[in-house]
Amino acid sequence: MVNAGQSWELMGMLGKGIDWEKLGLDPQTVVEGREARNRAVEEFRLFLENGCRIEIGGLMVPVPAFDPVQILGKGHSLVVADHDVCNDGLTEIDFGRVDLVTCLEGEETSITGEVKLERLKKSGFIRYGANVGWGLWQDYQARKENSVLETLYRLRKITYLDFPGDVILTPAGDRAVLCLCRGEAGWRWSLSWLERDWDAADVSAVSRVASGT
Repeated sequence: MVNAGQSWELMGMLGKGIDWEKLGLDPQTVVEGREARNRAVEEFRLFLENGCRIEIGGLMVPVPAFDPVQILGKGHSLVVADHDVCNDGLTEIDFGRVDLVTCLEGEETSITGEVKLERLKKSGFIRYGANVGWGLWQDYQARKENSVLETLYRLRKITYLDFPGDVILTPAGDRAVLCLCRGEAGWRWSLSWLERDWDAADVSAVSRVASGT
């Protein structure tokens, strides 16, 4: 059993020698920002659970074309006004560099999908679209337990992620985004309606810089 003194000694050992300016990180921002703080705590926990080893590689995913009619059926379309053009021309994505965010603020426990979408548009994040999500799905179909989705589940306990770079309009006029969900039988794809509530488990795939080519 690790006592309190040993815990503090470990923290000091791991933090010693870090050049924050070289890393481009502001410790105060990480501590005070809810999203960054939660992500840092989760990543550090996983780092310790992995024996203080960093697991890198195998997270590149080809990005295919996404045809809403062919994939979802007649009457489905992409809302041009909500499309993030940063998805155009992407051929692959490195999910080792993708951020998975909730956009919850303060003491919020949930927000609607429409609110989340607007916050993402104002954030400066690149919002990865349905084509990226479909690439992940195809990778899972081909590689199963060795897929990027299963790697995200093992390393980060991710069981849901969506792709807000494209809004899908259904034949009934509902607005949704493509999502991937993990259950007892494995992963499946679906649509998440923007009128529903998103909580801390509902993460979206974004990035501050393009994580692919």
